[in-house]
Amino acid sequence: EFLKGNASCGKTRRRIRLLDNIGFEWSMNTTDLWDARYEELVSFVKQFGNAHVPQSFAENPALGQWV
Repeated sequence: EFLKGNASCGKTRRRIRLLDNIGFEWSMNTTDLWDARYEELVSFVKQFGNAHVPQSFAENPALGQWV
């Protein structure tokens, strides 16, 4: 958001520089994330026979939040 001109987002130029220095990736390919979660869901369906992933699924909390 800071890079888009939103100075109220809490990121300072110093913080951005520090993150840049350690190779932080500013943009995430949401398609890759969606594909990964989809594959996890396919595995869940194979294991449990349905796509009713509990929101607090201990084995994969991110999947539980995604669906």
